[in-house]
Amino acid sequence: MAQLAREHQIHLLTNYETTWYDTNHEAYRLIHEQDLIGNITKVNVYDGHQGPFEIGCGKEFTDWLTDPVKNGGGTVIDFGCYGVNLATWLFQGERPLSIYAVLKQQKPELYPHVDDDATIVLEYPLATVQIMASWN
Repeated sequence: MAQLAREHQIHLLTNYETTWYDTNHEAYRLIHEQDLIGNITKVNVYDGHQGPFEIGCGKEFTDWLTDPVKNGGGTVIDFGCYGVNLATWLFQGERPLSIYAVLKQQKPELYPHVDDDATIVLEYPLATVQIMASWN
């Protein structure tokens, strides 16, 4: 997508919905503008739903979403991205020192090729971010 956008001089934007949550903006303001919270040492992000099949997502979308080659993973990609986006913003673009994840299949009969539960840990010099993404 990025290559095509460059070739055709098109602006490309990934719009993560969590970017627009008022509560996230208020937390950012209290941390960075008002200095009322202090240093962030731990962030826990919980994100998910019952699962794409369970909530009625269409076949074209679920064919892509549950394909480990086309999408790259299951819930680790589907919901993990929101926590990573939030952490990147809260830490003002600072890169984590390390990232690791534990991926599980709680419903292998529905999602045999991808994870449906993920715990992602981002380690920063002074903070830990734990992202719990789930289709359960």
